[in-house]
Amino acid sequence: QLAIEGWLDRVERVRFWCGFQITRAADNMLIAQCRQMLALIEMPEGKLLRLPEHWEKYRSNDSAESEREDRTPISGREPVQ
Repeated sequence: QLAIEGWLDRVERVRFWCGFQITRAADNMLIAQCRQMLALIEMPEGKLLRLPEHWEKYRSNDSAESEREDRTPISGREPVQ
């Protein structure tokens, strides 16, 4: 069985990063880890949009290497321990 964890990794004015990690639940072996950069784009114009103001609380210098307890889960569930 695999445990898949996702979190909001970093937030800037118009872009944000999500981090993901896949581990094997039996022995907590790390299988894969990655970060994805995203932005909100107004279509069909293709205009970059500022992130919503309420995302300000997530703005920090965290990175994919941050401690698990510092991560903001993106699924609404607690990170897999």
